[in-house]
Amino acid sequence: MKKIIIFSFSILLFFIAILFVLNKLPNKEEPFKTYYEVKNSNFKLIKVNKKDEEPYSILSNNNITGLEKIPLNERLINELFNFVSKVEVERVFTPLEDLSKYGLKKPEFVFEIETEGEKFNLDVGKKTLDNSGYYIKIRDEKNSEEKIAIVNFTKIEKFLVNKLGYVSLNLIPHYEKTFGEDGKYNGDGVQKCTIERKDLKEPLNFETNEKGEIVVKSPSSLKLTDEIKQTVEKSAYLLRAQEVFKIKPEEKEIKECGFKNPTAIVSYVIDDKKYVIKIGGVAKIKDNVNSEEAEKNNLIKYYYVMVEGIDVVYILSEENLPWIKISV
Repeated sequence: MKKIIIFSFSILLFFIAILFVLNKLPNKEEPFKTYYEVKNSNFKLIKVNKKDEEPYSILSNNNITGLEKIPLNERLINELFNFVSKVEVERVFTPLEDLSKYGLKKPEFVFEIETEGEKFNLDVGKKTLDNSGYYIKIRDEKNSEEKIAIVNFTKIEKFLVNKLGYVSLNLIPHYEKTFGEDGKYNGDGVQKCTIERKDLKEPLNFETNEKGEIVVKSPSSLKLTDEIKQTVEKSAYLLRAQEVFKIKPEEKEIKECGFKNPTAIVSYVIDDKKYVIKIGGVAKIKDNVNSEEAEKNNLIKYYYVMVEGIDVVYILSEENLPWIKISV
């Protein structure tokens, strides 16, 4: 009987030990802590100070100083305002070491936030040792606490960009072809497309007929394949740049990018609006690291691209520019 009692007691201790250990494990479902919350959400602006760069301001009306009349990534701007309105973090603590150890003595980024009733700075320091987050510190006239916090990298890293990081990478607005209840084509989407290239004797002209089908207007010798149809109809709204090379380029830069003698000019009429896409010279050549035939040293060319009326030079891979590969 005594042995049974001892055994049962041992089992009980074992389960108590397990419960103790489980309680000490980090709870992945634990909600983020609120480090700072803006009481007055009527934002005026966020001034961005990035080390070794000219400061710029992101305004509450989705404009950015220096990027006037440039298409912007409004979603990213809205996400930034949402982030600074309630800064949620994984941990808040009083540092035991000098702030320079956390990169907060001379931070890489300082966001100066101004609302109708408040002003405060959000300093962004170094990444944590495990690269899962960044050290941050809120500074304002009222907050004299020395506490700093760790914010998860997924919440803040997308905002740690230069000014060009807020330029939209989508070159053409989304569109689609629609049909009425009677099945008749509504005449929208891609209506016309013209492709001019250095290597072509004459331009390739396409249009959409009354049935909503892409047809060849000229040259009559061009065989219209399914691949060409897809290129003409779908490629414009899939146009997304890898990066922004330059905003408001000077005449010399436009010439250096090859736009005076472009590789191709692709003109579209979409939803009754004309778009002219100029594909300049090769910006760079990279190894195709995703190629299954890497041993053959497959290379990808990246081109300078501009859309008429938009003062931005983008860089796009040749994979996103299928018009230059249409064979005649």
